[in-house]
Amino acid sequence: MNRRNFVKTSLYAGSLLGFPYVSSLSAKPGKSDRLNVAYVGVGGHGVHASQGNRTENTVGYCDVDERRAAETYSMFPDVPRFRDFRVMFDKLGNGIDAVGISTPDHTHFPIAMEAMQRGYHIYLEKPMAHTIEQIRILRAAAKKYGVTTQLGVHGHSFAGLRVLKEWLDAEVVGEVTDIHLWTNRPRESDFHTYEQDAPEEPIPDGVSWDLWLGPARYRPFNNIYLPKSWRGWWDFGNGPLGDIGAHMWDVLEFCFELGAPKTVSGINPRMSDVGTPRWCKVDYEYAAKAGRGPVKVRWYSGEKDGQPHLPENLPHWPEGDPLKESAGMYFVGTEGALYFPDMRAKSAPIVLPQERWKDFRRNLPPKTLPRIKGSHYSEFFSAIREGRRANADFEYGATLNEGVLVGNLALKTGKTIHWDSENMKAIGVPEADQYIRSPEPREGWKYTL
Repeated sequence: MNRRNFVKTSLYAGSLLGFPYVSSLSAKPGKSDRLNVAYVGVGGHGVHASQGNRTENTVGYCDVDERRAAETYSMFPDVPRFRDFRVMFDKLGNGIDAVGISTPDHTHFPIAMEAMQRGYHIYLEKPMAHTIEQIRILRAAAKKYGVTTQLGVHGHSFAGLRVLKEWLDAEVVGEVTDIHLWTNRPRESDFHTYEQDAPEEPIPDGVSWDLWLGPARYRPFNNIYLPKSWRGWWDFGNGPLGDIGAHMWDVLEFCFELGAPKTVSGINPRMSDVGTPRWCKVDYEYAAKAGRGPVKVRWYSGEKDGQPHLPENLPHWPEGDPLKESAGMYFVGTEGALYFPDMRAKSAPIVLPQERWKDFRRNLPPKTLPRIKGSHYSEFFSAIREGRRANADFEYGATLNEGVLVGNLALKTGKTIHWDSENMKAIGVPEADQYIRSPEPREGWKYTL
């Protein structure tokens, strides 16, 4: 056993005896060491597992749906396979340095808590957790157990995000006061599924339904939940805001440091308490901060009357040219607008009105921010080796995810939310408490600090 594994073994043994955890960064690998990485959820996000195989040692795969994981398993037949992440962690023990988690929202919290309590570093897909309370606990747990964390908002490592901030800091369009964000998800054709629990169907071979449900209340299996439609049920997902909105709020937080919203109100055709509305509009107001004034954010999602629900009459948008993109971000300033036809800042934004671009491109703002070398995953692995924070760690991710989930409070309650972030309360809306805090999990799925 080398020194690195000895230190990790000692840490884990100490925890079993009741001693406090010491940061596993004290046992960080050398710059030339390959990390031992295990993955939970390798079906739809098999690419994450593939990424780990390119630069690190993949030591374990875990998935409750062997049908979805089959492609990844066939690509890497020698990697041990598991259905229960707890069994994988027990079996591999100190042979794991880091864990990649790509499961439905409702299981992010228990898997991440189990992993951090064992001293494993965490790469966790967005959104960070299913409730605001869980987000707060995960952030505190990362500090307590001294692990490196990374939220899977992979656009955070794109060069385009840094270009956008440089242009905003240079006041290319003046001071930004209004931001419009949109996505066509979910599709209207899906909505026969989100209005009630689906009827019972036989559980297919290779699917561990009870493990997939995890902490959520039990309901019979139906194929409609898997592999992707789970996002539309509140018990499992956080709807379009938790999905696409998490990417967009990453852009907002990086560029504006918005923090927690002041007020949030929503409009939607409230169809069901079970699932996401067909379409919605959510208005956010953020207070002024040093260096900027107040900011309003408008969120549009879904399809209305068979058409994408999009913003209308955008300032500086070319007259007679309809919006066509399935997702977009539009920043309105006092002297123009910046536009991304995407959910992430993949490249430089489009400057509007159009006639400004010809002069502007001859005198671009200087590069002031360092670019990330490699991918969002490799940035995480580098942070582990260097004993530093990753660029989108849980401290950063908790803030942007809180904004996303406060928007869902407005949709679920139908009320305007005056958000008290310090006390984690919707002022004057007590019915929001059931959505802010986590429901009592099923037996065997409870985790605390």
